[in-house]
Amino acid sequence: MKGGFILSPAITYLIVVMIIAVEINKSLAWHLAQTGLREPYRVRHLSLYCSRVFLCISTESELFPTLIATKWPENFVPLQSEIYPHSFAHSHGNRSDCELIQKAIWTQVDNLGRLWVYDAGWEEKRTDTKTVESSTKMCSPKLLVYDLLRNDAEILRIDCSRYLAPKDSEDLVIKLGPSPALCKVEKYVYFIRPDDAHILAYDIVEQKWQRRSLLSRKYHGIIETPFPIKPIDIAFGLHHELLFADADGQLYATPNAELKTQSNVINRETTNELDAKQSRGQKVESKIELTTEDKANVIELELLGNLLGPSRGMMVDGRTGALFYAVPKFGAIVRCELQRNLTAEDNEIVYFTARNIQQIFFGLRGTVWLLTDRLLQPDDHCFANI
Repeated sequence: MKGGFILSPAITYLIVVMIIAVEINKSLAWHLAQTGLREPYRVRHLSLYCSRVFLCISTESELFPTLIATKWPENFVPLQSEIYPHSFAHSHGNRSDCELIQKAIWTQVDNLGRLWVYDAGWEEKRTDTKTVESSTKMCSPKLLVYDLLRNDAEILRIDCSRYLAPKDSEDLVIKLGPSPALCKVEKYVYFIRPDDAHILAYDIVEQKWQRRSLLSRKYHGIIETPFPIKPIDIAFGLHHELLFADADGQLYATPNAELKTQSNVINRETTNELDAKQSRGQKVESKIELTTEDKANVIELELLGNLLGPSRGMMVDGRTGALFYAVPKFGAIVRCELQRNLTAEDNEIVYFTARNIQQIFFGLRGTVWLLTDRLLQPDDHCFANI
C-alpha cells in the first residue's frame, strides 16, 4: 500500500437511502475514461448543481487533475465527463506554478450559481542530514470561484495561507453558508481544523478572515465557567443557526437571535457589494485582512444534547428540518429531529454500512445519498444495479 491507496481494483459505491419507509439501494459510478484518466482514483468530495456533479478526486500518481465535472446519476441528460474548468487550469504535477490548481478537495455551489473550490495546495519538506534545519517547498491553499452561468469564468481568488496550510487538508471540514434566503448569496465560508477550539470563517463581502473561539456552559448548574468546544463537524439550521458537533458526540447550537440579526446583514451587504462587482464581469482579487482584536472573538454555544457518536457530514433537510449525519465508527447514517435535551433515543439509524463513509448529501425527490471511500476504475459506468 502506498499513499493510502489499495492497489487491487475495486468499485466505489454511491448508496441512496429514501427518506420514506422503504429503502432503495443502487450501485452507481461514473465513466471518466473520456477525460483521459487511465489510473484508479478516489472520489474525495462531490457537489451537485442541476444535472451536473463536480467530483474532487485523487490518484496515486498525483499527476492527473483533481476536479472533474460530469452528470448526476439521477438525471438522464447526456453530459460528457470533463476536467473542470479546463485542463490548463491544473498543475498536472507541476509544483513550480502555484497559480494552477494543485489539489482540489472540496466544492460547493452557492445560491447564485457560483462554484466554490478549495485548492489545498502542496507542500514538501526535506531534511538535510548534515544540518538540523529543514527546507520547505509549498503552494499555499486558496479558494477559487467560478461562475457556472457565465461560461465558467473565474471571478474570485482568495489566498488562505494566513490561517491554513496544505497539511490541514486531510481532516479539514469546509462549509459554505448558511443560506440567508432563496437567490441570496451566502456570506461566509467556514473552516474547522482538527483539534482546534475555534471556528475559522471567511467573510465574502468584507473580504476578511474571522477566527473565533467556541465556548459552552455545558456543565451549567455544576460549573458556571464556560468550557472550550473543539468542533469536528458543522451544519446550518432552518433559522440560520450554526450547529456544531464535538468529538464526544455532543451537539451545540448558536443562539437564534444572534443569527437572525446576522441574516439581515447578509441580505443587505451581499446584494449591494458582491453582486455589483460580479455583474460587471470583474474578477475580484481578495485582500487578506484580519478582524481587529478588540472585536468580540468568542461565540458561546448552547448544548442541545447527544448524538450517537462523533459525526461526519452533518446536513439539515430544508423541507423537514431533520438533521442527518454519519457515524463512521459504526458505519451508520442517522436522522434526528432538532430539539433541546436531545438524547440517544431521539436518534434514528436509517442505514448501516461497513464501508468507510466519505460524505452524505441530499439528492432529488427527498433522497439522501451516501458516498463511500472505495477505489474506482476509469472505465466504470454510471448505470444502476451493476
